[in-house]
Amino acid sequence: MENLKSMNHWRDLSKTASYALPSLLASTFKYVLRMREELVKLQAEPYDLIASQKQVIDLQAELLQCKNDQLQALHATVRTSVEDTVKAEFQTYSNGIQKKIPQ
Repeated sequence: MENLKSMNHWRDLSKTASYALPSLLASTFKYVLRMREELVKLQAEPYDLIASQKQVIDLQAELLQCKNDQLQALHATVRTSVEDTVKAEFQTYSNGIQKKIPQ
């Protein structure tokens, strides 16, 4: 008799669970999916951060190269200008000396 009561108890519990279980499973499944999405986001964030940092470094390297090119151009311009000025001044000085020295 006790086995029969026990079996009936489990049968009743099973009936109750069969109604409650799908709802419980559905909510648990939704929770697991939501947690999985959050985990995927968290796992992707470091890679996004690394990619962003790499892009910043690449842009900084490009900017540094442009600044270097500008500096080289400025250096060439100043060098040429100084050479031309010194040549012109030497020529002026040479011409002035030649006029003052009697031949």
